[in-house]
Amino acid sequence: MTVFNIYKLNDNDQLDLFFSKHDGSIDLQKVMEKMEEFTSPNENGVINGEGFLKIRMEKILDHSLIESFATGRGSLGYYNQAYFSDSDENVTSQRREYSFFSKARIFLTEDNLLIIFCDDTAEEKIKSNVKNLVESLGFDVSNLRLSDKLMRKVRSKYKWNEVRLEKVDNEKDSTKKVYYEIDTADSDNESLIDQIYKDQGKMVQISFEMPSFEETDGPNLKTVKLYKNDNRIVLNSSEFSGFDNQKNFVIFLSYKLIELENEED
Repeated sequence: MTVFNIYKLNDNDQLDLFFSKHDGSIDLQKVMEKMEEFTSPNENGVINGEGFLKIRMEKILDHSLIESFATGRGSLGYYNQAYFSDSDENVTSQRREYSFFSKARIFLTEDNLLIIFCDDTAEEKIKSNVKNLVESLGFDVSNLRLSDKLMRKVRSKYKWNEVRLEKVDNEKDSTKKVYYEIDTADSDNESLIDQIYKDQGKMVQISFEMPSFEETDGPNLKTVKLYKNDNRIVLNSSEFSGFDNQKNFVIFLSYKLIELENEED
């Protein structure tokens, strides 16, 4: 399972002054130079601080971007550490935190997008730290919100198979939340539960299939799940022939979602 979030880099005075080109795009070379001032500290190869590693510029699907690893501190919770004092033979305890440093991959595009890409839950735990780290470069970062409106646009455009609705207000029953799946192979019969609830409430989750434009040795349709909670986008890594293919799909999907968000109703 792979999880990623899409963010927008909003205009602010610092961005205009240091990183912006005349056409409004980002000067990636200047951003890379700034990132190199925040190199992740390590001791004998073990990461022990926050920063960036393996910073490089590349072009994916005609989009120029910076790809890098960002490291951040995460927490595994708290415990009470016991102490004994020889001087007064007193036993005490102090609350301490289990912490660790992990990494996530980031993509920062010249047209003002940031994508934070996590391979597992440990990497997800540091996502907010990574966002703060990018903001410390001088950017104002905000989530692409996976709203009810955006999810319904996805539903109308792509083949979907499951949805979750909240805040349902159906006068025929007392249902407030509903989750259901449909059989995509049965295109002749519309789902009865979908007929009842499809225009009800707020959509907070949807699973759909998006065609991969470049897959040659794997399934053409890729499963994508959107969650309103934390604006998470989830992919099934096993559906991709390799990381480069998955990376290209993430960029492709990100721009498709931005395109849908900007579409007029």
